Amino acid sequence: MATPNLGIIHIATNQNSKEITANSAFDALDNAQNGKLSVAMADADQALTAGQFASAGIFECTGALTADRHLTVPNTLRVFIVNNKTTGGHNIIVKAGSGATTVNVAAGTPQLVYSDAANNIVAVS
Repeated sequence: MATPNLGIIHIATNQNSKEITANSAFDALDNAQNGKLSVAMADADQALTAGQFASAGIFECTGALTADRHLTVPNTLRVFIVNNKTTGGHNIIVKAGSGATTVNVAAGTPQLVYSDAANNIVAVS
């Protein structure tokens, strides 16, 4: 069994070496809150996998863009940061799952984002 949002493994009732699972869970939680994942936009839209999305709390988009590009994240309850470090002066448009709501992250800026696990995503100000 795992946690509902980040998929962090639970300690089993009769498990041996519970400290191994606990330490792995602590590391996963620390990374989900404070870890950074570089997302190479490659002048194309990108979609994060569930594993990528759970692995970090900061998503730093890089690359030279010629147009606004979409970053699609899994439809998961989550607060995270998208940092648009691309060149070319274009936005990263963040959306959750198949949702229609989006957040524009301007070039050269970070944005705190909230996904409600119902295909909705909003900027946090």
